[in-house]
Amino acid sequence: MPKRRKRGRPGKTVRMRRLCGSSPWNVSHPWSRSQGSGRMGVCCGKAARRGNSNRASIAPNLRKRGKVCQDFGASCELPHDGPPTRRTRRRWNGRCESGTAIPRTEATGDRAVKRPSGTRDRVIRRARGGGPPSRLTFPCPCGDESMRRVSGNAARHAAAATMIGVAVAGLFAWFVWSECVIDVPNEHVAVLIRKIGRDLPNDMEVAPGPEYKGVQAELLKEGRYFRNPFEWDWEIHKQVQVPPGKVGVVISLTGDDLPAGEFLARKNDDGTWTKGILPDVLRPGRYALNPYMYELELHDAVTIPAGYRGVVTHLAGPLPKVPNQLLSQPGERGVQPQTLDAQTHFVNPYVVRISLVDTRSQRFNLAETKDMGFPSKDGFWVSLDGSIEFRVDPERAAEVFVTYNDTSNGDRVDEEIIRKIIMPNARSFCRLEGSNSPGRDFISGETRTKFQQAFEEAMRQACEPLGIQVIQALITRIRPPEQIAEPVRRRELALQEEKKFQQQILQQQEEKKLAEEKALVKQKQALVSIDREIITLLTQAEQEQKVSVTEANQRKGVAEFRLQAAADEAAADLARGSAEADVIRFENAADAAGWRKAVAAFRGNGAAYARYVLLQKTAAAYRRIMANTADSPLMEIFRSFVETDAAEAGAARSVRSSAQSGR
Repeated sequence: MPKRRKRGRPGKTVRMRRLCGSSPWNVSHPWSRSQGSGRMGVCCGKAARRGNSNRASIAPNLRKRGKVCQDFGASCELPHDGPPTRRTRRRWNGRCESGTAIPRTEATGDRAVKRPSGTRDRVIRRARGGGPPSRLTFPCPCGDESMRRVSGNAARHAAAATMIGVAVAGLFAWFVWSECVIDVPNEHVAVLIRKIGRDLPNDMEVAPGPEYKGVQAELLKEGRYFRNPFEWDWEIHKQVQVPPGKVGVVISLTGDDLPAGEFLARKNDDGTWTKGILPDVLRPGRYALNPYMYELELHDAVTIPAGYRGVVTHLAGPLPKVPNQLLSQPGERGVQPQTLDAQTHFVNPYVVRISLVDTRSQRFNLAETKDMGFPSKDGFWVSLDGSIEFRVDPERAAEVFVTYNDTSNGDRVDEEIIRKIIMPNARSFCRLEGSNSPGRDFISGETRTKFQQAFEEAMRQACEPLGIQVIQALITRIRPPEQIAEPVRRRELALQEEKKFQQQILQQQEEKKLAEEKALVKQKQALVSIDREIITLLTQAEQEQKVSVTEANQRKGVAEFRLQAAADEAAADLARGSAEADVIRFENAADAAGWRKAVAAFRGNGAAYARYVLLQKTAAAYRRIMANTADSPLMEIFRSFVETDAAEAGAARSVRSSAQSGR
């Protein structure tokens, strides 16, 4: 490699460098790269970085390196999009399209572009005002072979760099995913462990904050988290599960130690717990607990069935203020007066103990002891059998439990009640009361009934104050000694037979009375039925009479209405007849008036008028008349008119003559 000449001396060669690109025959410009436009190119060497160089000084050096072609007079054009500015100055490598370095100062057509040689970053700018030249023209001193060799090397270098970058990125991604990701699956938690930081004090097991080394109190639940593996370590643990029907007791493994005699953990002001058993419990479910801080114990939940009461005993807490009492005050250590109802209770077995007390009714047979009996007044041993039904008073279950419970029976108190209350009181009553009566009295039913009633009352009075309710106490059988039992039994049988016969006599008498009463009842029933029939007939007759009278009145009213209607109709007929008669009369008067005037026209001769009318009526119908005057019917008609006229004329003459004579 030739020596490097000083900067600024003309005629000296400068050191050349290879450049890599993508495509030959294109040129990259600094202003194109800064403005995001233009085309990138490939070159076989950079322009001179320092000093001035010309065609004469560059060519020998390039020939020695084997990178300058013989056709030094060729030229190339450098297209560009615009000139750079001072703000976007970059190092520019003038290259021709074949990749050969270009001198610093060349002609550019009609304008000159100056490349200052005294600076590391070369800037092409116009010599005088205006926009940039459209093209830059330089001679091309190189050929195509060197350009192809440099282009292949540049492509290989670019591919290698790309592969290295991809490999580095893949390694980084693999490192992050495999070492930095905390993937907490479902139903699990992640416990964080700090690798760097302040050391823990000797009395601490868990770091109080993230600035300390060791196990952290904070847990990571289900999900994906990112932590620096150089600072953190983690462990995946399964969440604790409390199954149904169980209760979880949490034990704190960290914190301050408890005072002597205490086992329940205390909660500090900062929310942390001391060592010991936590008083609260976990119900069935899933919980996220730090295994370095807490431990979980599973216990059965207390189920109180129906008919039972739960007696609560506090195992922790302050001691009773008043000692030597059966029951403690609420909140104090000991048996509590309040009991629990029938249901499932989730309690801490280290804090509370629940004992089941059966409050249902129970039956005890006195014959189970096989020694139940008493000596009678006359010295005979009388054995008996009976049953007692009792129950524990639910309101006093705690008192009964404390008083009569024995550790040998667990939580059961029924056997202790029978052994300590029922049997002693039953034996005491039977021996005291039974010894006051002779043995034969217990064979009869009356003595046995009285003895049973007294026994039940005595048992109730003895057990009620102790919290035991006696529901029923029965003496089912009394067995007197056989020495007195047989004769007394025969006597009793005879007495029973006598009573039976007397009872039969009384029964017959009662049956007689019953028959008489039945006959009287039947007689009364017959009388009542007859009276009922009489009353029914009378009632029916009265009803029929009322119906008949009602119907007669109705018919009478109808007849009256009809009579009135007939009278009205008769009056109407009379009025109608009178009207019609008047009409006829008026019509006749009118006709008579007309006839009177017509007759007056014939000088008062009615016959003449009649003849006129007859002739008027018949004249129109006859065209020719041929009749015999002697026996013709038609002529008879006319003859009557002639005779009538003659009679009337004679009458008129007589009247006139009489009138004249009167004058």
